[in-house]
This record gives sequence, structure tokens and C-alpha cells, in this order.
Amino acid sequence: MGPPQAIRVLFLDIDGVICCNSSGVLEEDKLANLQTITQATGAKVVLSTNWRHYPDLKMELLGTLSDWGIECIGVTPICGAEDERVRPLEIGAWLTAWQDAAFESRRPRVEQYIAIDDRALHDEAGGQALLGHFVQTDVLFGLTEEATRRATSLLSATCPGPLTVPTASRSPPHRRNTAQPLGPGQRGVNRVPYGTAPSTGALSTKMATLLANCSIDQDTINTAHAATTMRLTGQPLRPARNEGSGSRASLLTTSLVADAPPRATGAFPKLQRPNGSISREDIRRCGAIASPPGHRPGAVFSSAH
Repeated sequence: MGPPQAIRVLFLDIDGVICCNSSGVLEEDKLANLQTITQATGAKVVLSTNWRHYPDLKMELLGTLSDWGIECIGVTPICGAEDERVRPLEIGAWLTAWQDAAFESRRPRVEQYIAIDDRALHDEAGGQALLGHFVQTDVLFGLTEEATRRATSLLSATCPGPLTVPTASRSPPHRRNTAQPLGPGQRGVNRVPYGTAPSTGALSTKMATLLANCSIDQDTINTAHAATTMRLTGQPLRPARNEGSGSRASLLTTSLVADAPPRATGAFPKLQRPNGSISREDIRRCGAIASPPGHRPGAVFSSAH
């Protein structure tokens, strides 16, 4: 006895192919076109549609196809979440499993296949392997007579070599470095190479500039600048010589570290680095604290040595 005759397979989507309505009704004119393809080519159907996920819909579909004399020999496996665009890979997985099993049994090998779908399978994972094996339908019109003729032509063609089967790429995607220096006079945020970060001084200066652009008074800017440096470096801060312990800056930074013990002399306490980074609330409180009597604006902080 000779080897079994090879078969042709049609991977079938339903929505946008056989069903182009919101009621989920399988349309007779499109079923008739599908029947024309299978009768002209002897193709067997494999379901690639999402209907295969739902037992009731799948049983209804199989019954309808049987009534039209269309033989269904299987469904594609699930290779990802329902909303993932991996249908070509599911088609490839079914073809690979079928062809491998044909070596161990007298099951007929697949000599030709096509997929009919309203989705742009060429753009999905593994979709480039479907070149010459795919007919895309319009979601509004489904399997038209023109699409039927094209599908019949592709299925009737003889493959010049081994079937091309969709597979997942083994090469990781290349991550392009987007670092590009900004030219003179350009505005925006510099994109720097991966693995680098702005310095502490640059971050602190940037924050002071942003506060100045928001029309915040100089005393508040000095306070925020000092608090930012303290949080980033962990260095304790003390008032400058021209600053007293009752200033707005002193009140703010003292409130940031509630557990800092005051000195016996009543001078500004040596601050420890707080957890976290300066917050919008810190800046808000800075602007809300009233200046005490005798406060001289423009005082600055200096780092402790």
C-alpha cells in the first residue's frame, strides 16, 4: 500500500469572514462560498477563530459546517491570551504537530494550506511566513466571491518546496539607544545614554530653577534647594552665619525631621537625612509658614563641614 494522499488545509476565522453581523449569525452566502472552496480543492477546515474558546459556539459551528458538507479536522492550539496577536504562531504550532505525527503514522501530510481571516495576520507574530498562504477579508463583507476565487487559487497551487510554517523569532528585539544631545537654543530634557544619571548638584540646581520659574520667592527657593541637597547627599545642614533659628527656612527643615533632638543651646539642630525625597507638601508648607518678626529675607543655608 502506498503512502496516504496529502491533504490541503484551510485555517478558518469566523467573525469578519462567515459572520459579518452583530447577532452572531453564520451567513448562508458566505457558507456557500466556503463550500465552493472546499469542494474545488478538497481542503479540510481547521478552526483558528476565537469561537473555538467557547464550547457552545464551537459545537454550533461544527454542526453548521457538517450540514454544509465541510469537514473540520481540528482547532489550532492556544499560544497566548485571547487578546494577544499570535494567530500565525497558533497556525504554525498546529501544522508542526500534524506534520511531525505524520512521520509516526499513516496520517496524510499537509501539502498546501491557507488562512482566511479579517485580521492583518502578516503584521502579527510569525505572520511573514504566511506570504502566499493568506487571504484577508473585509470585516464588513466577509468571504466574498473575489476572496473565494483567490483562496481557491492559492490552495490549488503546488508548493515548489517545503511548506513555510510560522514560528516565533528566537532573536530578542534590539533596543536602540535614543541618546541625542540637544542643540544650542533647543528646549527640553536631554536624553542621556542608558546607565548614567544627573549629578546631585544638577538635580538641586534644576529644582531651584523650576521654583524660580513658578514665581516662588527667593527665601523659599533657598530652603527647597537646601532641603533637596540634604535629602540627596545625607549631609546635615546648619544655618549660615547670617541666619537665625527662627527663620522660615529653619522652621521648615526642623519640621521635616520631627525626631531630631534640639540642642541645649537652642541653636538650629543638626539634621539627619530623612527617608524619601522632598515632596510637593514640603514646598507647600514652605510657602505657608509665615516669617517671624525680624526675619531678613534672602538668607541661605550652608552645608555642615
